[in-house]
Amino acid sequence: MVLGCIYVLLPSMLDDSNNQPNVSTAVEKSEPALEVWFTSEDKRPDDADASVLEKRLRAFDVDIERVEAGDDKVTVHLRSSAAKGAKTKVIAAASQTGASAIYPLESVAGVDLAAWKAAADPAAELGRQLGGKKVEGASPVAGVALRGAATQADGKLIATLDGALAAPALVAIDGRAVGVVEPGEAGAVISLAPSDVQAGLDAALLAAPALPEPLKRVEAAKASEKKVEEVQKELTWWEGLLPDTKLNLGLDLQGGIDLTLQVDQEAAVFAQVQRDRNVLRDQAARDNKAIDVLRDRSRPALKVASADDLASLKEWLSGVLRQYTYTETISEEGKTYHVFLMQEVRDEEIRAQAVEQVLETLRKRVDSTGVKEPAIVKMPGGRINIQLPGVSDAQAAVDALGQQAQLEFRLVDAKADGVVVREMIDEAKKELAEEVFNDDDLLNEWLHEKRKLAEDRALLWEYDENEAGELVRSRPIQLHDQVVLTGGDVNNAGVGWDQSNQPQVLLEFKPQGARVFCDITTANIDKQFAIILDHQIRSAPVIRSAICGGSASIEMGGSADPMKDANTLALVLRTGSLTAPVDVGEVRQVGPSLGADAIRSGIMGSLVGGGITILFMLVWYRTAGFIANIALIINMLLVFALLAMFGATLTLPGIAGVALTVGMAIDANIIVYERIREELALGVSARKAVDTGYDKGVTAVIDANLTAAIAGVVLYSYGAGPIKGFAVTLLIGIFTTVVSGVYVTRTLLEIVTRNSNARLDI
Repeated sequence: MVLGCIYVLLPSMLDDSNNQPNVSTAVEKSEPALEVWFTSEDKRPDDADASVLEKRLRAFDVDIERVEAGDDKVTVHLRSSAAKGAKTKVIAAASQTGASAIYPLESVAGVDLAAWKAAADPAAELGRQLGGKKVEGASPVAGVALRGAATQADGKLIATLDGALAAPALVAIDGRAVGVVEPGEAGAVISLAPSDVQAGLDAALLAAPALPEPLKRVEAAKASEKKVEEVQKELTWWEGLLPDTKLNLGLDLQGGIDLTLQVDQEAAVFAQVQRDRNVLRDQAARDNKAIDVLRDRSRPALKVASADDLASLKEWLSGVLRQYTYTETISEEGKTYHVFLMQEVRDEEIRAQAVEQVLETLRKRVDSTGVKEPAIVKMPGGRINIQLPGVSDAQAAVDALGQQAQLEFRLVDAKADGVVVREMIDEAKKELAEEVFNDDDLLNEWLHEKRKLAEDRALLWEYDENEAGELVRSRPIQLHDQVVLTGGDVNNAGVGWDQSNQPQVLLEFKPQGARVFCDITTANIDKQFAIILDHQIRSAPVIRSAICGGSASIEMGGSADPMKDANTLALVLRTGSLTAPVDVGEVRQVGPSLGADAIRSGIMGSLVGGGITILFMLVWYRTAGFIANIALIINMLLVFALLAMFGATLTLPGIAGVALTVGMAIDANIIVYERIREELALGVSARKAVDTGYDKGVTAVIDANLTAAIAGVVLYSYGAGPIKGFAVTLLIGIFTTVVSGVYVTRTLLEIVTRNSNARLDI
């Protein structure tokens, strides 16, 4: 038993005493640089490839130390692995051929020369007409080739040409239009099309000659991580013999993140009202009823205008939506509406369901992150507390857990007039306060109330990230209010790479969602289809052909760290969207120093208490006390071994449970020992006294521990967080106390008194 406990606890003991200091030393001595390695399939990369890639990266403003060729690969050494998007930029610059060509503007299909010549900014006009599109049906300018380009202070490029350029021409990379080149006094000047989101990459590709073929990514790793792995292999070459039973420490012992989220229950109620409104409109269409249904913006109610009398309307509506009750009839802008309010019972049910569904979704998200033994607890008032032991990045935790991830697919209103939309926005900006205007929901409510936007239309925005990392509005788009697909139709989500080697989120639809997506794209070719995440338009591509493969993609746009954002988005889409928005109420980062202090205090208290207890047993019960102390040590080994085997988490209250276990174990021995003393006082032999003491005393021991176990079960069932941690340790301690206090000590005492004339010093 003792050897088994030690075997189970070895991973935890070695992790704390041997491996950790050496690994820490290796990390401190290693460099935090990032190496990205590339190779080529058809030829061995050489110094020329390294030179081209280095020119591209310096033009791309990547903080590189050096680029070198060797060992059949090209290695890029970055000065800092913490630079946002550095690895993505390196991969993008290396993974494109970058063959550039110059075309006469007159020969390029799709270029309106009159508009281009009349424009104040020719490059901007070219971007509007052709930026990013493939050049078709044109031949390059004869005798003119681009050898390189360097960035100027104003963002334009000074190009080095072979041959003379007589007139402005179009510049393309791998057949894709990127800007216009014009003769200048200091040389040819390239103005990149501002509509092209790849402007930085385009500048990098124009800075150097084309690669014979794109380099393939092999590996991107931190040198420091590699050194740590080597140290671990040297120290733990036999770790395969050890069990996977490491003792987990709670938030209060090892540090981590403690955050409280507030579920917006009212938003969940209003979202249900909106869904009920759509149900009512669809049923009216099936029943050939001419009704106008609006959502009351101030309360969970529907306003229904109908040609039928009120009694007929009530009867029909009660068959469609039974959870609504008629309250009043009002008149708005010359039209009569009957108001039906959601019943209070249904309101409370939706609020409770919203919290439960958010709680379940958060559990899935936390489980997907791999955090050991998190605590997710529902609190009063629609709040949820989450404790993530061992997590240090608070912002990443908030991004992964606090994001609603409400994914919607809607058709763009093809009949919307851009001028009218702009006039609506300008008027709203004048009439509304800034905080109201900047809230998309409030802005749409105002537009609907003022009848500037039809009830079956919505106005949403594309958002870009500014230099400070904040999301700012970019372009308004008028959409159909009907949601054709949601995140509930998504079966899986992962991260992939687009044609420009930028991270994107790949979606796989469920069978029903795939059929709907196929039908929608088939019926709306050459129309825009908006992909909306949390009421923000991520992309609005034009449907060029029917998409029936059951998949779609979301581009990360101008994200500062697209790879990190893509991984976070894929995680939240895989685990499902939150049925109601959540607000981050409080975020506390518990440092490991608090845990270290708690561990030191707990160990010190346990050692002092245990030492006094052991000394007392030795002095008071002598030989029997020594045996009780051996059983106590075995008891402690059993407690920690069972905690490690079951994957339970040791918390600060858990340490208190361990201390209580020590007292209960000694108490069990005292009950039996006092009974043995009574028998010895009557002149009974030592062996007979031991048998009688355990036969008559064990009942009291089991009864006492059974009552404590009942209290532990209640604490575990109804408690949360620290209380549950205490209950777990208490229940395990009760089991080990019975085993050690009854069976271990009895076995040892029977060995001591095995002879008929043996004496027991007690």
